[in-house]
Amino acid sequence: LHKEYRRQRQMCIRDRIVATVGNAVIMRDKSPDGYPRWVVDDGVHVTVYNKIYYSLDKVKSFYEDKQPI
Repeated sequence: LHKEYRRQRQMCIRDRIVATVGNAVIMRDKSPDGYPRWVVDDGVHVTVYNKIYYSLDKVKSFYEDKQPI
């Protein structure tokens, strides 16, 4: 039962992934109040952006600038 729950949870998370930029993974989520938001995990920090103020392209641009040359 536990393995089945973990598999379903991983599938849920995988469905929420919108884009990857380098090492950063951008996921969609909703706050407890129901506001849509972007959650970005770059391997070091997890940052949350309000979807009302930041478009996906804007959030991607934050992490494209951090790519090593």
